[in-house]
Amino acid sequence: MLWTGLLVGSMSIGCGMSHLEQAEPVDPAGAEIGESSVRAPRQRNDALPRVATSENVATSPVPSRASFFADHDADTVIDARNGLEWQRAVGAELHDWKHAIVYCAELPLAGGGWHLPTKPELESIIDDTTFEPAVDPQAFPDTPADVFWSSSPRGASAAWGVTENGHSVPSDASSVARVRCVRGELPTITERRFAVSASGTVHDKLTGLTWQATVARETFIHDAAVDHCAALSVQSTGWRLPTRGELLTLADESRALPAIDSNAFPGTPSESFFWSSTRYAAASDKRWIVYFDAGKSNYTDVTAAGYVRCVR
Repeated sequence: MLWTGLLVGSMSIGCGMSHLEQAEPVDPAGAEIGESSVRAPRQRNDALPRVATSENVATSPVPSRASFFADHDADTVIDARNGLEWQRAVGAELHDWKHAIVYCAELPLAGGGWHLPTKPELESIIDDTTFEPAVDPQAFPDTPADVFWSSSPRGASAAWGVTENGHSVPSDASSVARVRCVRGELPTITERRFAVSASGTVHDKLTGLTWQATVARETFIHDAAVDHCAALSVQSTGWRLPTRGELLTLADESRALPAIDSNAFPGTPSESFFWSSTRYAAASDKRWIVYFDAGKSNYTDVTAAGYVRCVR
């Protein structure tokens, strides 16, 4: 894994990356950048759809092959769920954070207009059904199992990245990592996003989900967390444990301790994690979790104890 200075909570974990020589700049197809980089369209055998249809506009927050369709001679893919267009193949070079931003801004692929994805944008292509790398292999072939930069800063000298297994972590901005560029923007809402009910629920106008406003201060193992939501009767029934992707929609990278809108979700604990219902693809006894100290995600054993915020 090509990553140094990994920050988890207040601990710094060195991953022992050996010194690598920086490769000469190459474009996403592997050709050296310069006057000779014009090339014929490549042929691929993975046959992604060429246009968006009702069949490949997925509603699930978890992407799948049906979520993507190809464009620009298959050098890019478009996520039919949100309209984001992604660089399909990535170059061999590594970048520190500032150079990663410049790389995407100057990328000439398919007419330019690219940017380094934000943390939510990069998390949106994580496929929880696979790992190393945790992205769809047909949409993003030959993706290296390394860490990828986002454009989202974390403090004065760190920024967010997403690892090969799909969890989001902040790291020192001078570290080097991979880059996959994007163009377009995730949907936003200009009015107040969260509608707080006196009955103890919060409706998210952006996602359409309804959440518990406040949570129990007790912790649960995973099976007990599932049962807790199933038995919840705040306002009405129909509650469940959220998926990893749903829970991450509440993480606010502009806030910390907790990294969530405290007006909508008062008293959110930040000293431990919140459970999701999403199984970690590499181990049936582990589930994805989200920490609201900073909004990072990871996975842990189902026998661990964590907080619960239910959704419907």
